[in-house]
This record gives sequence, structure tokens and C-alpha cells, in this order.
Amino acid sequence: TRANRGADAVAVSPDGTRIAAGLDGYSIALLRADGAFEGLCEDHDHFHHGLAFSPDGKVLAAGDEQGVLR
Repeated sequence: TRANRGADAVAVSPDGTRIAAGLDGYSIALLRADGAFEGLCEDHDHFHHGLAFSPDGKVLAAGDEQGVLR
């Protein structure tokens, strides 16, 4: 599966229960800390260079190659 590939960017939620991994630059996998897959967000137009959770862990931000934060 796509979740088994290497990651281009990684972020861990502040409480340590969730992980976001940028796969192939254009997709973001959401995982629980135990490795269980939660979902996949695909963006075929923008390569993600960085990921970060908000301090409360409710929002995930992705920075792309154009310097845009989404």
C-alpha cells in the first residue's frame, strides 16, 4: 500500500497519538501512533515539503514547493 512507502515529510501530533507522513510528495497519510492507517489526503498539484500539527493537534498544516501553507 502507499502507507508502506518512505516518507518525504513527517509530523507527530503534540499528544503523540497521531502521525502525518508525506508520501511521494503529493499525498499525506494519517496514522495512529500504533501504525494503524486512518486516512489519506491526496493533492496532485502541490509537492509537500513540510508538515506540522497545531498545538491542540486538531489542524495539520502542509507547506508546499511554492511556499504556500495549506
